[in-house]
Amino acid sequence: MVKLLLLLGLSSAACYGVLKLTNGSAAPVFEEILTAFLVVAMLLSAMSVAMFTYLDNIAKDLTELRNEVNRSNYTVAHEKLTDLKREVLYNGALIVFLLILERSTKGVAGFLTTQLPQNASLIVEITVPLRVALFVTSVWAASVQLKGFLVAAEFRDVIAKNRK
Repeated sequence: MVKLLLLLGLSSAACYGVLKLTNGSAAPVFEEILTAFLVVAMLLSAMSVAMFTYLDNIAKDLTELRNEVNRSNYTVAHEKLTDLKREVLYNGALIVFLLILERSTKGVAGFLTTQLPQNASLIVEITVPLRVALFVTSVWAASVQLKGFLVAAEFRDVIAKNRK
């Protein structure tokens, strides 16, 4: 949770700094990057479902070995797989939540810009860094998912090597 908040803060501050240094002219670049958020979120959510299924299949393979391996090793491996499955679900939910929050922030920014046109640049300075931070955080969550997939592949290799 601390990493998540730190990432949100740092990426938001970096985006805000770039906007300030460029007098807001970098905003269209960030807006263009943010158009990819929906696609990225959909792909990552689908990847979460696929990875959960993959982990579930690994857990079934592990169950087949429960009588052939040390009981304590089996228990540890099963707990690690369960933790990894839980993390996959949390990351998938996090990505969807971040997308909803980003889209809501964009909507609020649009509303505020029409209601307070004299403050449009201030609204951009506040909302674009927040939206970019949400996007960066979802990319971070994707990297965690990828790392989890690599760990799962290692689990599968170990299980395959222990089959008789």
